[in-house]
Amino acid sequence: MVEDKFNFSKKFKYAVEVYHDTLGSFGNATLVFGKHDMVRLKFEGHSISGHVAYGKSYDVLRARTNDGDSFTLFACKCYGFACYAYYVVVGDVGDKFKAIQIRYSDVSEWFMHWQRVVGDVGEKLSWENIPDQISAHVKNDGEEFSVKTEIVGSRKKTGENYLINEHIVFVFENIASMFCAEDIKNKSHEMANLFSILLAHPISAISAWVSEDGSRWYEAYFPTFKRAKRDISDGGFFIRCFASRSMLEGKWQTLIESYYKSHYRDISWVWLAGMQRYKGFWQYKVLGYVAVLDKFVSQFSKGQKARKGPSGKGLRKLGNALKKLADPLTQAQQKEVLDLVEKSLSGTRELNFGEEYRYAIANSDSDVVQVINISKDDFKHIKKARDKIAHGDAVTSVTNDFTRENGILDKITLLLTYWAFRDFGLTKNDFLKCLTGNHSRLSLNPALDRVHLERVTKTSGFYGVSNAEFERISKVKKNKMAFCFTLGKKGRVTYSKKYTELHEEAIHKHPGKGGPVKIEDMLGLRKEQLKYWPKAYFECGDKCVSLHSCYFISE
Repeated sequence: MVEDKFNFSKKFKYAVEVYHDTLGSFGNATLVFGKHDMVRLKFEGHSISGHVAYGKSYDVLRARTNDGDSFTLFACKCYGFACYAYYVVVGDVGDKFKAIQIRYSDVSEWFMHWQRVVGDVGEKLSWENIPDQISAHVKNDGEEFSVKTEIVGSRKKTGENYLINEHIVFVFENIASMFCAEDIKNKSHEMANLFSILLAHPISAISAWVSEDGSRWYEAYFPTFKRAKRDISDGGFFIRCFASRSMLEGKWQTLIESYYKSHYRDISWVWLAGMQRYKGFWQYKVLGYVAVLDKFVSQFSKGQKARKGPSGKGLRKLGNALKKLADPLTQAQQKEVLDLVEKSLSGTRELNFGEEYRYAIANSDSDVVQVINISKDDFKHIKKARDKIAHGDAVTSVTNDFTRENGILDKITLLLTYWAFRDFGLTKNDFLKCLTGNHSRLSLNPALDRVHLERVTKTSGFYGVSNAEFERISKVKKNKMAFCFTLGKKGRVTYSKKYTELHEEAIHKHPGKGGPVKIEDMLGLRKEQLKYWPKAYFECGDKCVSLHSCYFISE
């Protein structure tokens, strides 16, 4: 088991002697790192070496304390009395690593939420619902590596209490060759970006380790994003995540491999994940999200062309002008002139932002597009706002609190997340499932087309009724525990006052026993006669009304 002593949130300070493998000692310094800041060597003035003069850089420097602790610093740049490094490894190591191990914020809580400890304290405890671990193999662009998760556990006794900790770590193992120091941060950020998109929550690395042989591990540190603030005592974090672990089980190989092979990973998904951390002026938020949208649709529509040339209206005006010549052309000559003009002025051009966006929408699932519900006016409004902000013009909001702009940006975020899911090899149903059954900020967007979402996910019933029946259902009082309907042989839906009142009486006679499992006994029906919907919609043309807790009885 690897130790987790050098957590990124802590600050560390050591008195060290600094030296280079070939140039020897650089003198004494104070090594400081942690709390997401750069790794720094602050040299003592009386012992400063010429090797640390301003502008000097070194791939590797080493440091040692009087107690014998060793540190290896990578990508070092000197600025007189100070030298900064991008990475530090706690130990005396080389510059190549077989494996990298990363612990992330919040992922363990989401991943292991349903795991349970059962048994009797003081006798025997056991673990249930242990999740299947993530495992994937990636071969892409000259690199080949595996990534998997492992459970790390520890226990600590303090007085009368035992504290048990369990979390997962991600282990990257290079198959084709070896990792370099830069890969420590790169692999960490790549996986953090993926999970930030999946969970719709910013994920950060909080600890790191490296291994030269895959067995002995050394702790490492590099400056990175701070952990997103939240109430960690709240056990409901998992319900606020967009994707559930159960939905992703069995899909990790496809998902991770597709992510690493994606053409959009470095130009779109890294920015989509990064924008989750933005806290500031709404104008910059508009710039950021619309820039991500612009870049994606531009890449997606690459190679598409728009037609350019004279319009039909322009050609008709020219034709009318030709007829008014002092020496009129024949009809055949007029047609020849018009054909020559059209041919000489016609061609193709690059798509503009609006055309690229519409092309991407046209090549997206129509149900998903309808659920996300970005109207033409929404796009026009947010593009106009982006253009004004980009050119430094004054921007006014329709609402003083910018709720419309923020609402449109939330829908753009959801659309980009759908495109990311599709790019990762996930399906339309995977995405739509993420919009139900959780309290993610993306799922709770009030501007989504909830009716269509419930229709395509089949989480509610939808029934066509006659105009007369629609009027009757519309007048039903909504203060009932449930509503009952009969289904004729041809699917005709009729509101049943009789069964609705029987259900109401049965509920009051048998409190707490009115669920769908026992309702058939209360109404004197067979189980196969009943169909229950937590919510049902009744449609007649363009009109629609809904009722909760509806039972449909087949006659």
